[in-house]
Amino acid sequence: MEQGANITILGIFFCKPGCWKDQQLCFIPIFAGMKKCYYLANCTTCQAIIEETKIDRHGIAMQDIKTEKITPAQLDAMKKLAGSYEALFSRRAMKYKEMGLKDQTLTEEDYRRLILEEYTFLKRPVTILDGAIFIGNDKKPVAALKKALE
Repeated sequence: MEQGANITILGIFFCKPGCWKDQQLCFIPIFAGMKKCYYLANCTTCQAIIEETKIDRHGIAMQDIKTEKITPAQLDAMKKLAGSYEALFSRRAMKYKEMGLKDQTLTEEDYRRLILEEYTFLKRPVTILDGAIFIGNDKKPVAALKKALE
């Protein structure tokens, strides 16, 4: 970042409720201009979307969630943009059925905990561009992402 550059902060999200009271620096700011993609490198669907959108050629930070775990602060920031942890949760993950989760009523706290414990529960890819979030591999968010990258 250039010295003296104007920076617009869209929000600051603390890693847990009350964190700011601890006066710790464990928050993640969401900047206007922030470009980040959370994906799984060995996922063929993620690979196809990356190739289709050419997202890796747009100066977007790429985070392989298997090798670099999602932090609580990152997940909380995604939730602020998405509206809920459930919107970020993948029911297609094999562990969803294996753990019997389809037969349970999950809370927002459950979705958060599960995503942090098991990276495959994050609906992917998740891309943040200038304060907008694009979640998953359905046609609509992928088309919206392609348009945003134009």
